[in-house]
Amino acid sequence: MDWRDLNAPQVLSALLQQGIRVRTAFEPFTSRTEGGQTAFQRGSLVVTAGGQSLDAAALRTAVDKAAREAGVVAHALSTGQSLSGVDLGSDNVRVVRAPRIALIAGEGVNATEIGSTWFALSERLKYPATRLDPAQLGRVSLDNYDSIVLSGGRYEGLGQPAVDALKAWVRRGGSLVVFGTAARWAQANGLAPQAEREEGERNAPARRDYADRQSVQGEQRTSGNALSADADISHPLAFGLTRRDVFVNKETDVTLSPVADPFANVIHIDTDPQVNGYLPETLRQSAAGSVWAQVNPVGAGNVVLFADDPAHRKYWLGTERLLINSLFFGNHLSGGGRR
Repeated sequence: MDWRDLNAPQVLSALLQQGIRVRTAFEPFTSRTEGGQTAFQRGSLVVTAGGQSLDAAALRTAVDKAAREAGVVAHALSTGQSLSGVDLGSDNVRVVRAPRIALIAGEGVNATEIGSTWFALSERLKYPATRLDPAQLGRVSLDNYDSIVLSGGRYEGLGQPAVDALKAWVRRGGSLVVFGTAARWAQANGLAPQAEREEGERNAPARRDYADRQSVQGEQRTSGNALSADADISHPLAFGLTRRDVFVNKETDVTLSPVADPFANVIHIDTDPQVNGYLPETLRQSAAGSVWAQVNPVGAGNVVLFADDPAHRKYWLGTERLLINSLFFGNHLSGGGRR
């Protein structure tokens, strides 16, 4: 099944919840199908008859049903040997785990942002996720989860025990997905690299008259814009995107700086970005050339940062795919990790 199909994640969700072993291709390949030679891109789902708890007939029925309900074409192959590209027995065709996901929701968390993630999982993919209150971090065992999502919000009240618990969990192989102001919080607390501030940024802001406050703040406000960017579509975080040039949602002043690992900076906003909507010039300048999506390996796990909500209000479907990839391919985003 081609992962570029908008509804392919629905098929993956349905199969994983039935205990069916699914693999994904990390390199393209071409195979002979009933419809002739068919090219499959990175992220394509592969279900082999061997190594399953179901017999071949029951497996075929389950795959056909899941694909039909999602409106996705499932191609039958007679052999794992490809006409070109990687063969299906290659190390480049890797098992997808059924992730145990926790969403941090509660006091201080942006309900709209975490709600978009919940909707993508619960309503669209019918995939379960546990809700944890921020106060539970540092108090409950995190080893029951493979991926934890922190959306924008205020996390200043989280104590050091919560930060230490998250750090230890990531090092053991967990995948922490953060976006918006949560990305800034993660960097400030050592969960992900933080760039040094420029000397000029430490200067106090210029004094202004209070009477001008409303108009000045209105000029600096951003309520959601589309910025042109470049995506590394060979990275598993971007599997399913069909082209490098993408548009990303920019609704905060959060910007990410490139990290030393040249393979970690998955989406860069263009140095002279096209903008759809109003964007203050200062934010346009700070966003230009910045990183919008980044994967940071930490021990056996990783921290995935998005500058803004990738599933913004459930209509940003292109970058929502990156959110889905961060959860279902979380153990393959960087070296090491849980398999």
